[in-house]
Amino acid sequence: MKQAVLKPDIDTLSQIAAIERDIALLKSSILRKATPSSTRLVKLKGILQGVDITDEDINAARFSLYSSVNI
Repeated sequence: MKQAVLKPDIDTLSQIAAIERDIALLKSSILRKATPSSTRLVKLKGILQGVDITDEDINAARFSLYSSVNI
């Protein structure tokens, strides 16, 4: 038995297009809220200016970070 092919009318297509636009706006709204837009990039260039880091300092930091792991 053949099924009848329905021809979509213009009103239905325009409603689908409106729903698609609403979904796209909703997605962008959610993404904007999920990602903070006011975060400022903080550059650390020069923060350790004039500081001498010795091998002893590096070993102490390595020990404190990896004391529970054998490296």
